[in-house]
Amino acid sequence: MISKIAYAEQMLNKVPAIPTNKIEFKLINQIISDLEGLHIVKDRSDARITLLNTRIKFIEDEINLQKKITISFYFINNFLFVLFNLY
Repeated sequence: MISKIAYAEQMLNKVPAIPTNKIEFKLINQIISDLEGLHIVKDRSDARITLLNTRIKFIEDEINLQKKITISFYFINNFLFVLFNLY
């Protein structure tokens, strides 16, 4: 994606800033339109990546929390078992 954007920007720089004919004018407009589309796609894909990473982190944190709770209950149960069996 980034290479496509860089290539389009490079081509835009090669076209004269003030078009001398209709073909150059259409080419400039097409390149600018393509660049805008590529930037929109890139921004959306970056947002999706961020969202997915956040969801993955949340799920991992929930799994780790459940593991800690399970381990805590295990130790509490063993402690209570030992405590009540001593008396």
